[in-house]
Amino acid sequence: MNNNKNQSVYDVIISGAGPVGLFLACELALAKCSVLVLEKAKNPHSPLKQIPFGIRGLSAPTIEALYRRGLRWES
Repeated sequence: MNNNKNQSVYDVIISGAGPVGLFLACELALAKCSVLVLEKAKNPHSPLKQIPFGIRGLSAPTIEALYRRGLRWES
């Protein structure tokens, strides 16, 4: 039982705010889950986070999953 009223409780905690972690967080939020995303990169402007997808990149399966969910963007 959570006796500390300042402590948050989440259904899911995701480690990593890359394309897959954020996609998963969005899917879970659509399913009414409370989600916490943790990212170890301290600098939001690091090369890992720069547009379009940083040095992490997107794989073909990730792009396909985004497309199937209607999250495709035009360049």
